[in-house]
Amino acid sequence: MDDISAYFEWKNNVEKNEVPGMTENENETVTELSRKLSVSTIVSADGARSRIASSAEPKQKMPVNRQVELILKWKEVDTADEDLQKTRNLYEKKMVEFDGRWRKIEKGQLEVKQNLVKFNNFVREKQGKVDGGLNRVKHEQELQDRRVEELE
Repeated sequence: MDDISAYFEWKNNVEKNEVPGMTENENETVTELSRKLSVSTIVSADGARSRIASSAEPKQKMPVNRQVELILKWKEVDTADEDLQKTRNLYEKKMVEFDGRWRKIEKGQLEVKQNLVKFNNFVREKQGKVDGGLNRVKHEQELQDRRVEELE
């Protein structure tokens, strides 16, 4: 069984509140299991054992179990998947924002180009008028010089 199918089988078992792979000998009553999980054994100085309910951390660490390892691993996978999804959503939002800014910049650049073309046309028109005026002044000066020469 691969990891993916094991994960979905585990999710299904969790929803059904079942633990797979337990044989008849391994089945324990809820009371026994609860007692093992919530009560720790403390050895006093004289060697007598007493059982007390632990409200804080247990004095003994539970042995690592394959099923517990799998559950913890799948919890890590779920957490990593949620973090990845959050990161993807954030990335998508930033890409949309970036795309909007990029379009705004392109629109601004297009307006600048259009204004530059208009300005260049305006400058050519004004330069043409100036050149035409200078030519008229020069032509009139020549005509005036000819008249002066004719009168002399």
